[in-house]
Amino acid sequence: MRLFALIIFSMFLLVETTIAQTKVTSYLDKPSLHGMMFFGGKKSPSVYASHLPMFHTPHDYQIILEVEIADEARAAYQKSLRTNPKETVYTLVPEVFVLPEMLDNPRPFKAEIYAGHFERGGEPITGKLPVSIKRVIYRQKFDTAAKRSETLSYLVFGNNKEQFAAHTITAKPDFDQIVSLRNCPIAEESLKSSNYAVCSLAEQNRPLKKGNFSAQTSVNTGKMLLKFDKTLYLEFDDLQ
Repeated sequence: MRLFALIIFSMFLLVETTIAQTKVTSYLDKPSLHGMMFFGGKKSPSVYASHLPMFHTPHDYQIILEVEIADEARAAYQKSLRTNPKETVYTLVPEVFVLPEMLDNPRPFKAEIYAGHFERGGEPITGKLPVSIKRVIYRQKFDTAAKRSETLSYLVFGNNKEQFAAHTITAKPDFDQIVSLRNCPIAEESLKSSNYAVCSLAEQNRPLKKGNFSAQTSVNTGKMLLKFDKTLYLEFDDLQ
């Protein structure tokens, strides 16, 4: 009887191991370091991470996350914001992982926060501290057959205290732009229910500068006035 139970238990472990291995190996992407733009946390506790994309594997994703960071990391970040008011670029440098697997099966991971771009002279302001994904705001793998849009589209997200817009990246050559907004007219409930609003602008597909722009949004049938406050991040070279 004991031998039979041992055989059944061994078979169960074998099946579980096989399933686990299948889950791990089902992703075609290789483990890699996925640097992210890190922002938010000035007017509200919410902080965000935007994957720094390229048009080749395993970095061919536009991804925007709301994340949770350790108290120690938040304190260091807030201090840097106060002492370096002109610095708009902060980057999150996580441990190596398979990006789509992390999104499908979120788990805490270790990461450092840099003031500036971590590959372009930025300086770490934290050690490797735990980060967790609170929610996936936007996730899109680039389509190699896609054509670049002639007009602008932005993804608007945030809360009633702080709002941001990220340029929708489609096909090369393109650009990555993240801007802060002033007095965004989109209700917080709309942003929470759908995570983001798509805002289409009848403007040539090039980075917007500070100012006010009329936009058609996915959460309202009429047009809204978007007030672009400041560009936090703008990148061309990685998306050529």
